[in-house]
Order: sequence, then structure tokens, then C-alpha cells
Amino acid sequence: MSIEGTGEGSVSGTGYSDYGSLGQYTITFSAQVPTLDEISDMTLTENASWQTVNLSSITAGLGESQPLRVTASSSDTGLVRDPLVSYTSADATGTLEFIPVAHQRGTATITVTVEDGGLDGDLETPNDNVSFSRTFDVTVNAVNGIPTIFSQGELLPDPAANPAEGDSTGSAVAVDGDWMVIGADFYNDRAGIVYVYVRNDVNQTPENLTDDTWDFHSTIHSPTKALEPGIDFFGRSIAIDGNTLIVGAPYADDGDLIGSVYLYQLDEGAGPGHEDDVWEHLRTFTQPGDVSGGSDFINFGPSATNFGHSLAIQGQTIVVGASNADLDETTTNTGAVYV
Repeated sequence: MSIEGTGEGSVSGTGYSDYGSLGQYTITFSAQVPTLDEISDMTLTENASWQTVNLSSITAGLGESQPLRVTASSSDTGLVRDPLVSYTSADATGTLEFIPVAHQRGTATITVTVEDGGLDGDLETPNDNVSFSRTFDVTVNAVNGIPTIFSQGELLPDPAANPAEGDSTGSAVAVDGDWMVIGADFYNDRAGIVYVYVRNDVNQTPENLTDDTWDFHSTIHSPTKALEPGIDFFGRSIAIDGNTLIVGAPYADDGDLIGSVYLYQLDEGAGPGHEDDVWEHLRTFTQPGDVSGGSDFINFGPSATNFGHSLAIQGQTIVVGASNADLDETTTNTGAVYV
């Protein structure tokens, strides 16, 4: 409760001013703020198991007895999903449980909120409810141990793609998180193809990768034409980072010069797992027009710089190698890299 007074002179304990005029008072009733003890930050390693956080000193505030509700949310559900809360109203303690998303690292802020029922004692009428929040950070660090080599079986091309002798499946490979991509740049007489596989945590043990399998997901074909019919070498190079995939086709003919890089974005489906996910072609990068090059493979002429011969990606940065680019008219095939 708070009291505000107005009037002439100083206000006495009787409610009258020193000059005899009646003071005016506003009496406001307000609930106390709920309480919750501080929660310490946490540091975990990648693929950590379920974590439990104890909550203490949960009250509706000094002298208050309203019903209470405890909720928790994560600032980055791609790293730590919203925690599970276990709490019974009027108890002074509760718990949170969460598990980091497998193969992810970074920092997420967890917000824990205690909400009371307000002056009417009803949590479902939020206008008068009072809440109080605490936050703590969960940092997940990458595991930098020595890699362990183990067999998870042979990954075979998609039978529906009619693989044939000489396809060179495995000429380029890349993996990130739950996705693995494999290039076969000699597929269909050098047109090229990319096979996509997804991790299957068969036994639901995200901390143990040795019992996982890799299941075939889809195929990706070159979205455009080639310099000569069927000769793109699509899949000669591959790189993947999160939901972004890039595929090199160093002899594709999409611009003034030879060589292309295709960017794909993962469109996550509505269903559980990755069954409905689709890798969609969003953009094509071509060789800048101020560089020439020669090629020692077939007779593609001076415009074949091998743009897309090698690739790397991290976040929003893409690096493209063009191994046959010329430095100038007299210094040929020195190569170049584009960022």
C-alpha cells in the first residue's frame, strides 16, 4: 500500500496541514514482487546430456500468498530448447531440465520467470499479475578431442539415379551437424550429381555418435546448362555450414566465363525429423568478368578458369577457388581465389 498526500504546508499525522486545510490523499494497493534466488551461469561441452537446475526461494513476495507459476525460455532454441519446468504452486523450490541440441555450440540465455496471481489471486487474469525474472547463460563449447575413426557402414549412391561405373562418387565430401553431402562429378558422362545423407540417431544417444547411421535423403542435380552437353562436373567441390550448402561446377556455362557455384538453402519441413526437409537452389555465382584463364582439360579455350574448383564456407563468407585463372596475358594458369 502507498499513500500520496497534497495540501498546503506540511502534512501531519492527523491528515491536516499545519495551516488547517484538509489534505488530499490517494491510497493505492499493490502486490509485492515475487522472489527467486539468482541462478549461476553454466558451461557445458558439445553433446552434453540432460542438465538439472535447482530453483530456490520462490515466493509471492513478503507477506503474500497468491498462486504462483514458473516458466522458462531460451534465447536460442537452436542451441538450447526451452527448458522443462517442474514446479508446484506455493512450494519454495522447483527444477529446470534441458539438454543442448546435438552438435551445436555457442551461448544461450535462459530466462526464468515467477508470476503470481495478482490482487485477485487468479493467474488466468493477467492484468493484475506481478512477475519477476532471473536470467543465466548456458555456454556450449566445442569438443576438441582427437577424432576417433570408426565404421558406420558404406554409403551407396541413390539407386533411382542409376549410378554407373566411373561416376567417381566421393570425389568431394562435406559434413556439418546432421547433414552429409557427397559429390559424384563424373556422373552421367561428367554432368555430375550430389547425394545428400542425414544422420539417424537410432538409439537416441546424442552424446554417442558411434551408434548413428547415415540414411540417404535426396539427390541434387545441376540447375543449369553446361558448356558442352552434359559436361558441368557438378559436385566437383562441396561445402556446407548449417542450413547453407554450396556446390561447385567448374565447367558450367552460366556467365561470360566458365565455372559456377550454386547456393542452396535448407527449407525445413513441418514434420518431425528431416524427412520433409528440402534443399532449395537460391542463387548462382559466376566467374567475375575481368579474369581470363586457360584449361588443360579438353579444349575449353581461354575462358575456362575452373571457377568453383574448390570451395569453403563459414557463416556468410564463401571462398571460391579458380585454379586455372590467369594472372595476366603472359602469366597463365596461376589460379585465383574469390571471397
